[in-house]
Parts: sequence; C-alpha cells; structure tokens
Amino acid sequence: MGCDISGLPVLPELHHLASIPPGSVRVQRDKVKMRSQFQLVPLLSLAGFALACQRDFHLEGRHTHRPPVARRAAEFPPVLTPHETILVNSFDNNSIDNWAQYYGHQNKLAGLGKDAAIWTRDRWAANGFKASLSEYEVYLSYPQHQALSIKYSNGTSKDVQIQEPALPEDDVTGRPDRVPTFHGYSASGSVSAEYIYVG
Repeated sequence: MGCDISGLPVLPELHHLASIPPGSVRVQRDKVKMRSQFQLVPLLSLAGFALACQRDFHLEGRHTHRPPVARRAAEFPPVLTPHETILVNSFDNNSIDNWAQYYGHQNKLAGLGKDAAIWTRDRWAANGFKASLSEYEVYLSYPQHQALSIKYSNGTSKDVQIQEPALPEDDVTGRPDRVPTFHGYSASGSVSAEYIYVG
C-alpha cells in the first residue's frame, strides 16, 4: 500500500491514479470506500444473523447454583441404589391416592395437626429411613371469635358470611374444627371503617 501527496493511504488498485491531483484522488477514493462499506453491510448483517441463530457457544460457562449432575453409564434397565429401590417400591397409584386422601383431611393450621406429623414419620421409618419429630416453642395466635358486618347509611346492618358454605361432595369443607381466614398476630377488638371495593 502506498501514499499519495496528501499522506492518505492509496489502495493498490488506485495506484494508477497517483498522477491525478490530490483532491481528485480523495474524491475517487471516498467513492470506492463508500462502495466497499455498502458491500460490508450485507456481510455484517448475514454474520449477525448467523450468530443470532446459534444456540449457546459457552455452555460450560453458564452461571448456575446447582452442582453438576454426574451421569451414570447408560444401562438399561438402570441399576438403582438401595435407597432408590425403597422409594420406587414404596409408591403406587393407590398408595399415593390414599396418602393424598389422608393429608387432605388433616388440620393444616400452624401449630396443629400433630397426628399427621406422627403418621408421616411412621411412614418414613417403616420404609427404612431414620425419621424423627422435633418440637419448638413458638408464638402463635388463634381467633376465639370473629365476625364481620356491614352498616348501611340508612342505619340497618347485615352480618357477612366469612366462611364458605360446606360442599356435599367435599367433606373437608364441613369439618367442625375448620377455622376461617383470620389476620394472625392482630390485636383483639372491634374496628369500623369505610367499605371500599377494590376489583
């Protein structure tokens, strides 16, 4: 690559233009430069499209908080560890249905339902796992009485149902020990406020 009088680089294919005055060379060179830039635009667009269509270049460098999973040799049928064998042999559709039925009928309010915890511990222990229960002293509050009523501007009032009606097809909804929704850790007392509908 050579230089013309003005100190600007001259492309080899324009070397024969060295005898033309400097201003003319610059104009010709700029036209060639623009033409080559217009040829680069489709090439760069094509390269960008090709890169965008690639999946991930550095799969091993992906950030994750999970440890890598060690894959076993592909054996079929797979060889299970003793604990995996216990788990696979402990469940079937009937037992899962029975367990779901049992858990669905337990009281799940915090601090209650110790029978379900004992039953779960016994199931794990019966299947060869070491299982135990631990008790902790915690502060929990439960409602002794709760009610909601609405007072109209004409002086009348009406009690509002705060429990959903029991469904005949779902005996859990009619449990005698069910507790309606309440605001835990709130103070006792009566509160009156303007009713606002948000929806």
